[in-house]
Amino acid sequence: MCRVISRNILPLEPGLVHVKRFLPLEEQVKLATLLMQEGSRASGGFWENHQKLNCTESRGRIFNRVEAFPKLFPLAGMDALKRAQSVDHTLTSVKPTHLILLYYKSLGLSPHIPWHQDNGENDGKGAFPVVSISLGDSCDFLLCHSKPRVSPHHSLANPKNLAHRVTLHSGDALVFGGDCRHIWHAIYEMHPNSAPKSLPFEGARMNMTFRYAPEILGREEDFAVINPNIGKNNQFFKLSEIGS
Repeated sequence: MCRVISRNILPLEPGLVHVKRFLPLEEQVKLATLLMQEGSRASGGFWENHQKLNCTESRGRIFNRVEAFPKLFPLAGMDALKRAQSVDHTLTSVKPTHLILLYYKSLGLSPHIPWHQDNGENDGKGAFPVVSISLGDSCDFLLCHSKPRVSPHHSLANPKNLAHRVTLHSGDALVFGGDCRHIWHAIYEMHPNSAPKSLPFEGARMNMTFRYAPEILGREEDFAVINPNIGKNNQFFKLSEIGS
């Protein structure tokens, strides 16, 4: 059971904070417009040839150092971290070095992200916080402290050791660091047509994820695309490989 400190800031446990309604609608529109501009670039955007998403059939991905993006992006990330720190003093103050932009179709093939930990080289070392900001359609975000345990009686959407199930709405932020920095998590379900109508896109969710990974500064091109040889315990670990 989470303890509510502020009406919109929910400390789920030390190192894990849900900032509800972090962005007012006007700021959501402003950020989403800039995100769509970044994602629609002919080179380096979400789409290949303006049609096929560059990551999977349902997901587009852009990764780079924060300085490569509009200044409004890291300012939003730092503000979300400060809000979370106002109720959780275990979260370390840090200026993010890298940003991942993600575009998810709300419908279609596999509109989710499998269970994973953010423990790849481009995710950063140590317990420095990860800051995630959501725009567009809502989603159910699941978290486990250890590898999700599934069985005939405990589905992938509700493993035996599920710690939290959080619905992230447009304008929400989620911060995890400290003891929760390497928590297992997944986007299991999207909620189509739940986004504010004034956003400059529909039928999708967009996400900004800020990380502190100074070790890879200057090597961003190495992580611009998905590595097909990525290990089984990091962010592209398949749902079907989880044991009971």
